[in-house]
Amino acid sequence: MNIKEAKQEIIHTIKAYTARNAAGAYAIPPRHQRPVLLIGPPGIGKTAVMQQAAEECGVGFVSYTMTHHTRQSAVGLPFIRTRSFDGREYSVTEYTMSEIIASVFQCMEESGKKEGLLFLDEINCVSETLAPTMLQFLQNKTFGSHRLPDGWILAAAGNPPEYNKSVREFDIATLDRLKYIPVEADYGAWRAYALEAGIHGAIPAYLDTHRDRFYLMRQTYTEKSFATARGWEDLSCLLLQYEALRLPVTAALIGQYLHAEELARDFAGYYQFFTARKEALPVAAIFSGEESAVLSCRSLLREAPFDEKLLLVHLGLSFLGDRLRSWEQKQRQLRLFDDALERLIRHQKQQKLPSLAKAAGPFLVKEEEILAVRQQHGLSSDEEIQSTRQVLYELRDLAYRCRSVSSVSDVPDSRQNFTSVSGCASSAFASDIPDSRQNFASVSGCIPPASASDGSVSIRVSVPPDLAFFEAEKKARQDSLLADAKELLLMLERFSLLLEESGGPELTLFVSSFSQNKHAVSFLKKYPSALFERLKERLRFESREEELRQALAAAFSV
Repeated sequence: MNIKEAKQEIIHTIKAYTARNAAGAYAIPPRHQRPVLLIGPPGIGKTAVMQQAAEECGVGFVSYTMTHHTRQSAVGLPFIRTRSFDGREYSVTEYTMSEIIASVFQCMEESGKKEGLLFLDEINCVSETLAPTMLQFLQNKTFGSHRLPDGWILAAAGNPPEYNKSVREFDIATLDRLKYIPVEADYGAWRAYALEAGIHGAIPAYLDTHRDRFYLMRQTYTEKSFATARGWEDLSCLLLQYEALRLPVTAALIGQYLHAEELARDFAGYYQFFTARKEALPVAAIFSGEESAVLSCRSLLREAPFDEKLLLVHLGLSFLGDRLRSWEQKQRQLRLFDDALERLIRHQKQQKLPSLAKAAGPFLVKEEEILAVRQQHGLSSDEEIQSTRQVLYELRDLAYRCRSVSSVSDVPDSRQNFTSVSGCASSAFASDIPDSRQNFASVSGCIPPASASDGSVSIRVSVPPDLAFFEAEKKARQDSLLADAKELLLMLERFSLLLEESGGPELTLFVSSFSQNKHAVSFLKKYPSALFERLKERLRFESREEELRQALAAAFSV
């Protein structure tokens, strides 16, 4: 099982364990909810998929690396307590609550989530004194007298013995109480993630032709040579930052992440080739449709060796991936802006303040306080905190600018000149733009605007000037997002046509890779492309045709 499949299995487990029956009890009783044990090579993303699964299921998440713990920190400290038995008093040893169990209760209190995932990493590398206690915890979900709360799922991960000399084998009695999931390194699964996450384009371009070098693990008495998924991803972060700072990238630098001398040297050579060709190829100009760049691209696809064609495809995937992530971020910011504006309008009404601009000050102070609490208790990710804070800064700036606007006498209907504004009459795009008249009616209680004889639409009722100001800003952002989507779709189709003209395998690589990108799938679902769907269907047909040809050849050879 690869790491992508393992993540899906963990998600399914969380859903099954937290499902309830008609009586409100857990459909699978807690005593039958086996702990999940993920065993696989180091650096393939076991910890990451556990956290991602918990986030996608909307449950709490607490993580511990068990190699850092002693028996005392895991179980708790002993203390003497007096208890009575048969009328006599005795001194009895008891234990304080386990740090791990206490963290679960703290997470429940701070996040308000009564269900969650407790993840224990390096579970089979604990110290000798802690090993029996950990086996008890896996079997009974208890540390001493303290039990993991119902609704919390126990998950653990570890490395196979061949990768770690400190590993302790689980006996059959323990394994028989676990949901055991073996995981293997798989480049195909990681490649799909790499394209979504914005991994440096040189890495998948290199690994596509050297798949056997994605994951290396060799140990001898004199040396250790290895390369892991974690190493490739961390190297990607470094390469992107070095390029931004214009710092030199050497084989020695790459060797600090890929601990295999021959691999580091070979990839360093490919990286230099990749960056040189990237500077020479006018990728941005190709996507913008500049005639000279398009002609140059056609020439390359006709005459260049396959490795250069492959590099062009990866540059295209990287360019589109960056644009997709930028578009999604812009869409996310617009959604946050809309939500914040709605809360500001409610705040104004509740406090009975004369205008939105007047309400913005106390509203933003209150929002910052809420944000600080969420950040302190880990209720939102750092990215969510940063994005929300950015929107609050924008609202503050808009409120300041709004104070200089005395009145708005005429606000155009958002649907007016829709085609001329966006350059697109597609219903897929038009349906994304809400009618601003509905917003005014629902927010301020205004009557919908009337149409003039020339077909134009104007507001003929009294609209609060600052409300119109904020709505105009919202409309401008919607138009900008729509224009970006249209441009992105045009770029995708332009590049796809160029690859289709070449008639080579690079089209298959591009279409299959782009189709695996979850950001691309989400975008095309919202804004479908008839051309791209046709290419996908054609490739599926050719694949089925090839499978049939091979089956017939095998049948006739018997």
